[in-house]
Amino acid sequence: MSVRKALSWCIVLVALVAAGRPAAAQDFRGRLNGTVTDNTGAVLPGVTVTVSSPALIQPQVQVTSTEGDFRFIALPPGVYEVAFELAGFQSLKREGVPCGGVRSIADALSDPQIAAREMVETVAHPLAGPIRVLGIPTKLSDTPGAVRTPPPVLGEHTTAVLESDLGLSRAEIDRLVNAGAIGRSAAAD
Repeated sequence: MSVRKALSWCIVLVALVAAGRPAAAQDFRGRLNGTVTDNTGAVLPGVTVTVSSPALIQPQVQVTSTEGDFRFIALPPGVYEVAFELAGFQSLKREGVPCGGVRSIADALSDPQIAAREMVETVAHPLAGPIRVLGIPTKLSDTPGAVRTPPPVLGEHTTAVLESDLGLSRAEIDRLVNAGAIGRSAAAD
């Protein structure tokens, strides 16, 4: 069986691309990880994995572990070619694999561009106090959007939905509450 056929079905590449920063401040590195297996799902140790890109000074090479894993860390952002070679099998290449920096949620939400675009807003929640929520992504000059209310507490709109959408009466809703089928919050409508 050719490596091309076996690996084309089973190679797992995880390429994550994060939101960009201004070019002068961009210091994020990416990673390419994966597991090489055959068409039965058995791992393939000893596969030579080579990543190359104009973003690299020279290609980087690793050999898959006994579990068939490979991991390239701290790669500069760019588009990569990933080649797989195993003695006795035909080589396999994947072109156009994107790789970019990966940020934590905290890093992404504290980015100056996020603040400048007002993508995180603070609202007063009835139980949690002030909380940070995502803002409106589309910014229109004539009709600007805004976050006007906090997320609802559990059960806050249950009564209104059951009345308006299902046509239940208050007595029917009270029966459901008393039976434990639904709950109401302290801030219930």
